Amino acid sequence: MPHLKQTIQGLHLNLLQKIYSRIREPNRLPTSLLPQILQETLNDANCPSLAEHLEYLGPERWEKTAARLERRNLLYSQAFQAMATLLRMHEDHRSTWHAASINGHTKFNKLLPLTRADENRLREAGIVTISQIYEVNDLGQLHNAPNPELEHQLRWEPSLREKLTLLRQSIQRLRLPFRDKKHEPQASGGLLLRGERNISQHYR
Repeated sequence: MPHLKQTIQGLHLNLLQKIYSRIREPNRLPTSLLPQILQETLNDANCPSLAEHLEYLGPERWEKTAARLERRNLLYSQAFQAMATLLRMHEDHRSTWHAASINGHTKFNKLLPLTRADENRLREAGIVTISQIYEVNDLGQLHNAPNPELEHQLRWEPSLREKLTLLRQSIQRLRLPFRDKKHEPQASGGLLLRGERNISQHYR
């Protein structure tokens, strides 16, 4: 049964990938009502767009959306839950942890979540992924220290700095490798769905 569950999750992920491809390249791919239906469902549930999820949000935000969609469209709810599961796997994977989204990251302190103002401030600063809260060395590779440029940008916002520090400390406990990792401004979700192969292959 675990194999069947993974197959179903893979099909849900492929659905999201097809919808996203049609949103990105509407003139190249056959017309479909799926993107419109999804956007209307998200609007009805007062949730961000699919593109916003992929560009900015981590698994906990995907799970929140999945819960809101459950009574409105079970198929889309299951698809968002499948994506949350995949993103959660990538958060502590040795090759992809640095591209995980900050907003909605599993290791974010539950007692000190990001406020809407925090989210807007990070977007304004162009800070999306975990890699960007770390310093880079002379070779452009991540170094296990806070990003001094970001610290300077947020110098008048001690609360947000403290939240990012706690997040970094939680991630450090996972002992993930820094070698060959660089600042990655694009989040895992978007990177995965823009790939050439079916996203379901990431479950294999």
